Amino acid sequence: MARNHSCTFGPKGTCECAEEITTTANHLCDIKVHAELQVALLILSEQSTTTRSSLAYIGVSKLSCGPCNIFLKTLNKARGANFAVHNTHAKWYPGWGMPSNQVLTTVLTAEELVILKECLVEEMKKQIISFVTAIDIQNVRILDSTDASLDGRHTML
Repeated sequence: MARNHSCTFGPKGTCECAEEITTTANHLCDIKVHAELQVALLILSEQSTTTRSSLAYIGVSKLSCGPCNIFLKTLNKARGANFAVHNTHAKWYPGWGMPSNQVLTTVLTAEELVILKECLVEEMKKQIISFVTAIDIQNVRILDSTDASLDGRHTML
């Protein structure tokens, strides 16, 4: 069941419950995962497995990395969610971590977990093949700052 609470905002306009959200998200994740995944898991943890969310725009200070973008996209397919982020720079970082099965089973049904894993494998294969073939074609540096895409475009996953 979802909790009902109202956020209060401090003098700098920041939500005072942000620390609580971060603590809860870290508790849900056995390993450290990127912020957008923690937020998505927190949202899902407060919904029943039969509830489908309306658009949940997740705003973070940087563009989402490639694996986070793929994870949110496949989570949308598996769970029937509707998460969106500003955009992706598509970079892959060596330290990227995916939530554990133990965490995922708290927010997904067994069927949704199977769909998520199958979709993740397929999407990551596509990205790796695309990246490898593009290396010889172009040598483009992609910024991970949101400054590079302040034109108002958003990535719908």
